[in-house]
Amino acid sequence: MIAFVTLFLGLFYGPVEIELSAAPGVARIELYVDGDLVSEMTGPWVAKLDLGPEIVPRELVAVAKDAEGQRVGEVRQWVNRPRPGAEASFVVEKDPGGAGRTARLLWRSVTRSEAKSIRVTFDGLPLDVPDPSRIPLPAHSAGTTHILVADVDFEDGLSATAVASLGGEKLDEALEELTAVPIRLARGGKLPKDGRLEGWFRAGGEPLKVAAVEEGPSNVVFVVAGRALDDLHKLIEEVTRERSGLAVRAQANLPVGARYRFVETIPRVVRGPEEVASRFFSSEDYSAGDDYFFSAIRKVAPGDRPGEPRVADAVAISGLSAAEKSRRRAVVLLLGSGATDAGPITAERARRCLSKLGVPLHVWDVSRPPAKSAKKTAPRPPGPPNARSHWPEAVRVSGLTSLLGVFRSLEKDLSSQRIVWLKGRLNPAKVELTASAEKGVSLVP
Repeated sequence: MIAFVTLFLGLFYGPVEIELSAAPGVARIELYVDGDLVSEMTGPWVAKLDLGPEIVPRELVAVAKDAEGQRVGEVRQWVNRPRPGAEASFVVEKDPGGAGRTARLLWRSVTRSEAKSIRVTFDGLPLDVPDPSRIPLPAHSAGTTHILVADVDFEDGLSATAVASLGGEKLDEALEELTAVPIRLARGGKLPKDGRLEGWFRAGGEPLKVAAVEEGPSNVVFVVAGRALDDLHKLIEEVTRERSGLAVRAQANLPVGARYRFVETIPRVVRGPEEVASRFFSSEDYSAGDDYFFSAIRKVAPGDRPGEPRVADAVAISGLSAAEKSRRRAVVLLLGSGATDAGPITAERARRCLSKLGVPLHVWDVSRPPAKSAKKTAPRPPGPPNARSHWPEAVRVSGLTSLLGVFRSLEKDLSSQRIVWLKGRLNPAKVELTASAEKGVSLVP
């Protein structure tokens, strides 16, 4: 009966205009933002909204009603959350032989690309998956909630994640809709041994039910500004003269099980069959268990694309992407030589965006000192502002000690995180920690 004409692709905040399409028989459309009624439309189906000053996930719900006020249709759309080019889901069923349960993994890609890798975990532990259409599940208690997660990577760079909750209070294998929220344990902080966190979380004043808590793998997005990759190459060459190159690479690496990728800061226009959007180039995912960090960056082709850098935009987009994976997460901004920023989003707004999403931000200044020259050069014309001045919290990485220090800090951050799975379709930015939570536990970041 109704459909969104306006699709919110990218980052949105402040005043926006939204258009819907309605079939004959629709007399009124009620538009809700995060559950609050913000507009009643009677045609033409266009409304002006104010999404507020912050870049946070928001859910738009349009409800169509007929002349008698009866509901005749509903559509939903997320704002400031990545639109998936691929989707995956589970179907859990009894094993035909009667021995335990099995899961069937299904997926689709809008580009019809083939899946090149599949990773499945059960309560954070990896499962062997020779046949995704029949995945035997480990023996487990039906009275305890368990989390089944699959990551599917496609040949064209798209990826999809499937999440299923099994068992729990209903003592069955029903799949429930869940929302992942990261928490952090301070030194000495701990969770109850039975894993019960009743009364710890709320949203809109209402208590939330916890399905499960897991540690699981990590997901890190490195945002590459300026000549950061070249600077890192030079840095590793310098520090390996002091110590064994293999030893340095082993220490300057991410925790085992972490997945990471690199994102550029110059956007490109992508034209698909149904959309035109500006997106930032992303490398393939690398695994800390298979690729040393400094081996992986040698595989990433340096960007040479036209356009002006938009560093803060790329940081905010990377935060959305990191949160979408429902993993322990972090975004690392690599400020390299010549890094500039001409984007419309400020660094402060990007920081607040990541904070609302529960994504920690690390900023490393890996720029190299300019080579000395005896020749005088003519002054350069004014260009985009230097990105370094926008990120005063940047940690200077100039030698072996500082290099190992930032990797240790990142590892400490990731190891302190846990993922809490809350029951229901929730906006993570609205979730709060109550006074019932144990000391030493906080929301990320």
